[in-house]
Amino acid sequence: MRLGIWALALATVSAATSTSPEKAVPRVIFHTVGGDLVFALYPKVAPRTVEQFLTLNRHGVYDTGHFRRLEPGFVLQTGTADDRTTPLDALQRDLIKKLPGEYSSEVRHKRGVLSLARPDDDPEGGETSFSIVLGDAPHLDGKYTVFGELESGVDVLEALEKVPVTNGKPALRLTISSAEVAETPEALQGKALRHALPLAVGFPGAQQPLSFSNWSAWTGLPVIFALLGLTTLVAVLWGRGLRPVLFLDALIGGFALFLYLMPFSAGRSWLGGAILLGVAALFRAMSFFESPPRNPSKAP
Repeated sequence: MRLGIWALALATVSAATSTSPEKAVPRVIFHTVGGDLVFALYPKVAPRTVEQFLTLNRHGVYDTGHFRRLEPGFVLQTGTADDRTTPLDALQRDLIKKLPGEYSSEVRHKRGVLSLARPDDDPEGGETSFSIVLGDAPHLDGKYTVFGELESGVDVLEALEKVPVTNGKPALRLTISSAEVAETPEALQGKALRHALPLAVGFPGAQQPLSFSNWSAWTGLPVIFALLGLTTLVAVLWGRGLRPVLFLDALIGGFALFLYLMPFSAGRSWLGGAILLGVAALFRAMSFFESPPRNPSKAP
């Protein structure tokens, strides 16, 4: 009888310690190259860290960032706020504050929890970089702030963890195309979350998010078309040799579009088909730019 009471007590304690802390109502959604990750946060465990994390995500600070460090079984860590494709604006930069350590005996570093990164020699130096813990790491307890957990997207995390690494650096840029905050459970339910996506390694841009709003990745394209437009304008003003110039413009412009779009076609059959049709249409249209045949009845 006494053994039964002790067993029940141990089971109760175990259940209590394995229960997650109270979670904030908002959820943070990371739209990544491998699918969507949903984070629940611990406001009573780490109030200042949670407050800043929510604020930064509401203002797009994590957009176009990436996970720069991957150690399977240990951590998947984001880069700093400056490690983005698009630079921070003044407002975003002003929102970033150094965070004090918020350590609690209530939480442990186990798979799926969020742990705020900081310099090794500065316990008060945490800002934006954080890790998703990929395995039990008791040596981090009491040294790094745990402020949330992965609530949805376990399959996405597993897919990201399988990407090959070299010295802790993923072979593929694990882009965070954008992040957002679902302020209510209803808002979260209305999201069409993406499950794990295939990650092709070794092909530039393979399976990168097809986002045309990220103009920094397309800066070369407007420059190319601006130059083509300028050469056409010069030919028109000059009044001669327009057909060869148009032919050259179409050839260069089509080739540039092909180069820019081709990396995004990995895993997207519809886009690959559209590119092939576009190339075929370009070659078919080449006949328009051919020089008109000479009239044999007229003397040269």
